Amino acid sequence: MWQTETDQSLKKDLLYLFIFPFLLGTHWSFGQVIDSASGPVLLLQANYGMGFPGGDLKDRFGMHFNLGAGASLLTRHNVFLSAGYNFYWGNNVRENVLEPLETVEGGIIGNDMNFASVFLRERAGEFYLQAGYLFQLSDRQRSGILATAGVGILTHKIRIVDDFDSAIQLFPPYNRGYDRLTSGFSVNQFIGYLHLGRQRMINFYAGIHLTEGFTQSLRKYNYDQKSADLEKRFDLLTTLKVGWILPFQLGHQVRYY
Repeated sequence: MWQTETDQSLKKDLLYLFIFPFLLGTHWSFGQVIDSASGPVLLLQANYGMGFPGGDLKDRFGMHFNLGAGASLLTRHNVFLSAGYNFYWGNNVRENVLEPLETVEGGIIGNDMNFASVFLRERAGEFYLQAGYLFQLSDRQRSGILATAGVGILTHKIRIVDDFDSAIQLFPPYNRGYDRLTSGFSVNQFIGYLHLGRQRMINFYAGIHLTEGFTQSLRKYNYDQKSADLEKRFDLLTTLKVGWILPFQLGHQVRYY
């Protein structure tokens, strides 16, 4: 009789060990809930957007697109601290820096004495630090209006694309005399809506990101202008963006339902 009870107990233990990982996985996949009413949350972010330039930048570039990534801390008191990087690109370059190299037909002669396949593209990057506040609209979850402001470094240039590397006059280091590499201190602001769902699958934000850059050329000499560019610039980027968030609860018990 003792042996039978032992065998039954052993079978129960084995059955529990077999189904426990499945139940645990089910809870983590479908039942995990962030206690969004309180406690700090680490947010890993990725975003995509599009927008337009302003200030001096609109004389050089047109519409741009944006990819970004960052990490943020949302404290128990809804203070929002963030660091990240935004990459901007576009095909509309309004400043024709290669005009002195063009023929009357508007092309650039390559090494093979044919017109080279050369294009101008916008490239820009922004490293930023932000602080702000989440104006929570619900007592049950961390969702509401997010407003932040911060500082950073804005850098942009004209990328010269030579598809077949046929224009020797644009090979490094000569391309540096045309690319208008520019950088400087920037300030930024963001306002939008942030949503952290009770389950970790639905977490996002969307809003307007503004960047004001106080920049200056980093090149000593512009070949097409036959002079140095010493002017101070005011560059403005306005970007509409939407982002996905991966949240991690910090220092607080995760509840299940």
